[in-house]
Amino acid sequence: MIKKIICLFFIVLLFSSCANETRGLLDEQFDTEVYLADYDAKNGFLNGDAGMDRYGSVYYYSFMYGSPWIYYYDAASGVGGKLCGKPECVHMDQDCNAYHIDGDFCIYDGQLYYTEGSLMGKYLYRMDLTGSQREKVQSGIHSDIFIHRGYIFSSETQEVTKKGEASQIYTLYQDVLGQEGQSKVILEVQASVVSKVFYQVQGNKVYIMPISRSSEERTADIYEYNITTQKIKKLYSWKSNETPSGFVLEEDGLRILTGEKNRETEIRTVRLYKFYFEDGTMSEAQLVAEADGSLSSRLGQNHALVFVSAGYQVKESTFIAESFAGDEVYNGTLTSTVGQELWNVIHMGGDETGEYFTYSETSSVETSNFQLYRWSSEKGVEILG
Repeated sequence: MIKKIICLFFIVLLFSSCANETRGLLDEQFDTEVYLADYDAKNGFLNGDAGMDRYGSVYYYSFMYGSPWIYYYDAASGVGGKLCGKPECVHMDQDCNAYHIDGDFCIYDGQLYYTEGSLMGKYLYRMDLTGSQREKVQSGIHSDIFIHRGYIFSSETQEVTKKGEASQIYTLYQDVLGQEGQSKVILEVQASVVSKVFYQVQGNKVYIMPISRSSEERTADIYEYNITTQKIKKLYSWKSNETPSGFVLEEDGLRILTGEKNRETEIRTVRLYKFYFEDGTMSEAQLVAEADGSLSSRLGQNHALVFVSAGYQVKESTFIAESFAGDEVYNGTLTSTVGQELWNVIHMGGDETGEYFTYSETSSVETSNFQLYRWSSEKGVEILG
């Protein structure tokens, strides 16, 4: 009898252990580290300056700086436009399905999800990929959403004042798609300013890098959140005068791009680093570019991207792409398509076909002309839609 009780105890213990190992998985098909095209967030579009995602050969994007519309571009046919499937819609006002003032969306399981609302609260909506059948999904969602393996990840940054000292609190939430009241706080970061947060995913792990600063010092903390165990851990804390402008996941670590401005010389410097998972160390700096004009840098999937101009409101900008190995693979010029001034280059993200970006011409939202471009090392810069 005692032997039976002991055997039963170990069987219960075994099943309990197995259940704990997969307790965070919402579906048994997620019990894998293999990429799941319909259910995994796409790393190449997680950290862009504006909303962009892809399903098959079609790219969906929104110009966050100015335009409230969701557009599509079919790379196979070359056809694009505003994403609205309503018959006889003129695509000019808020009744259009493509109108999306938040500019915050992602694609999951063949549907386009987006948020709408105010500081008092946001709702999650979805519609099909033809721009039809809009419906409300759930409330209680925040900003900067992406959906990965059944979980909605969203965040908010709040201003707080304590004893006369102002600071910001960044909070990352996890919600179950389709279930209200399941919100969970994954991470909170408090600093004088939380300027930007970057994300990457791999299987059942989410990598998070909040950029915060106080006085002259910048801090970049790298976290790893395990969906399976529902636990988070800090991998690295990096304090520097440089400001990270993105990170990209690789098999053995994370590539990190930084920028720094010398206040005395006005020289701007772009550098590339690598954080290694195996020993938790950061590599030495790799110089990417230096310039004394207006310079912005972004991190592509396999390249550091640098945009240099003589200043703001100019009619052309130098575009440089450097491989992670340190080789310059492109050096060309972006020129205004209509002869107007270039105000802002916006990197949308990238994938195996290239890096996608746009720029606005003139500072006016109403009159600015947005144009979608793709750059690849094979074809250079192409005008798309």
